[in-house]
Amino acid sequence: GAKPQVIVNAAFVPDENVTFSGLNPYFPGLWELDVKIPDSTPPGDAIQVVIVYKGIPSNDPQNPGRIVTTIAVKQ
Repeated sequence: GAKPQVIVNAAFVPDENVTFSGLNPYFPGLWELDVKIPDSTPPGDAIQVVIVYKGIPSNDPQNPGRIVTTIAVKQ
């Protein structure tokens, strides 16, 4: 299937950095996404991540404050 687009800190992550996208065999119903975060991503405690799959973003574009996924990035 098509790989989702990953956006980290408002920058698109190259497709080759998405190393796995699919259901986790040990946790039914859990979609696992393995992504190498680009080296250019600045460190921070709340770097925003958005996943776009089949044109649908993981956050609510009509209400951007409703769902916001963040990760901690250390260098």
